[in-house]
Amino acid sequence: MLAIIDPTCILATGHNIDANRIFSEIFQKSGVENEVHTCIGLQVEEEYLPANFNKTLQHFYALDGSSITDNFFEASELDLQKILLDSRYDSFFFLNADLITIKSLLTVLDKNDELKQKKICMRLIGVLENHFPGDPADIETPLQLLKDNLNIIKDSNFIIATETQKYSQKISGYLGVDVKVVPYPIRQTTDAIESLNKASDKKIISMLGQARGDKGYFRLLEIITSVQDNLGHNAVEFRIQRMNPNFHEFDKNYESELEKMSSLVSLPVRLSAEQMVEELILTDLVMLPYCVEGYKYRGSAMLFDSIAYNKPIITFDGSAFAEEVKAYDLGYVVSVSNQDFSQKIIQFLNENWRGSSQKFVDFQHQTYESLCDFFR
Repeated sequence: MLAIIDPTCILATGHNIDANRIFSEIFQKSGVENEVHTCIGLQVEEEYLPANFNKTLQHFYALDGSSITDNFFEASELDLQKILLDSRYDSFFFLNADLITIKSLLTVLDKNDELKQKKICMRLIGVLENHFPGDPADIETPLQLLKDNLNIIKDSNFIIATETQKYSQKISGYLGVDVKVVPYPIRQTTDAIESLNKASDKKIISMLGQARGDKGYFRLLEIITSVQDNLGHNAVEFRIQRMNPNFHEFDKNYESELEKMSSLVSLPVRLSAEQMVEELILTDLVMLPYCVEGYKYRGSAMLFDSIAYNKPIITFDGSAFAEEVKAYDLGYVVSVSNQDFSQKIIQFLNENWRGSSQKFVDFQHQTYESLCDFFR
């Protein structure tokens, strides 16, 4: 049996938990029996939890490196060792891994020769495996840890996977080993809301997901203003999830300026799974003006949600997922400029986008089949 291990769900949002469920279903449909092991630090909606969910990890949390102590590592190792040595499991899939997971896993493997025959896939997503989560400048820390313990990896039935092709190439070049690409899972459309209709003929441009500075939230005012100045205030509707007032980046003055935008429709800080699907069905274009440096190796869950509904996206060049947008014709990639971003939106509004997400969906299906083959 396969154990799906997600040690970082203390930071869980709907996306994180949903990934557990979808991966579990993918394996199950391919004949790979599995159970999910994770820790849940936040309340989540029942619909996100997989049926085979186990809240068994107690000491795994994605923490700032300064908060990690030797005692914490020791507790984490014991936590992980208990699952790895469980005779029910012959294989393990780490859905994502933080620095604690990497160090703990390598230590447990080194101490227990009997684990070397068990199949292990550790998937890195370029966010949590650093001392300071999401900081690409610190990416060398986990890679050096892996390189220093390469003999343990090579002596075990151990493969490394990443969420993006760019990150895969980075790690493969650094370690000199093959690295699989296992993209974020695409969520399935529900029949109940597929027939949702727009209230008007206006084009809808959306920015969905958690509102943060590194996701380009503070670029919106300039981008929307530029589009309005060129096309008028009633030519298009921008639907934007607003920033949580309790978030440390919240700027009351900026929010007041956004409120003045006549073409902007404010969406709640948090959307339910059904509301998110409704927004994706309604939208014509998804904006992802993300920080290029912060997403240098990272993917985007919102990109994959957009792919599920064959919605084009627009983003800045330089991120890992921008490479995928270009390679698989998933939308538009522009230079890091609010003006260029706005102009490309205007171009989109004046033409019919003829791209399709099918090419990427086919690629994703192949990566999942390859992963399932490894675990069979």
